[in-house]
Amino acid sequence: MVTGPLISSSSESQAPHTGAKQGLVSRVLNYLRPYRAQYATALLCMVVFGASDGVVPFLIKHVLDGVFAQHDRTLLTLLPIALVLFALIRAAADFGQEFLMARIGHRVVRDIRNHFNAQLLKLAPDFFLRTSSAKLVATVTSDVLLVRMLLTESSAAVIRDVIRVVALLISALYLDPV
Repeated sequence: MVTGPLISSSSESQAPHTGAKQGLVSRVLNYLRPYRAQYATALLCMVVFGASDGVVPFLIKHVLDGVFAQHDRTLLTLLPIALVLFALIRAAADFGQEFLMARIGHRVVRDIRNHFNAQLLKLAPDFFLRTSSAKLVATVTSDVLLVRMLLTESSAAVIRDVIRVVALLISALYLDPV
């Protein structure tokens, strides 16, 4: 699944260069590969949730124009129903993306820790004499959680917020281009 050890006892792993960073990014992204379908579903939920912010101005404009300009009182009875349905769809999309991203994140952490442990078991005993146990524990706990945050929480926030901004800009420009 993932090529190359997470830990290397050689000195070349300590020399930072662009190729190594790109290799690290591709190795980290490989952990998402088994969860592509769930990630795509979470992305769809993010799109629905983010785009729903752009729907609010259209909904309000339609209702206000209908009630006050056209004196259509049926919209006053439909408004609460539409708002409840809208809120349910929005809440389902938010729950879906939060649940799926958390699920993927926990599974990626499990996979990385399992791979890390398998690599540790393959290392020579002299590696453990040169490497402190505190560094290994920190890598297994905090560093792996940072990778999870990068793959799930941070990417989700960026994607969701970009979609929100685009949806709100589109609705603002459509409703009042001046």
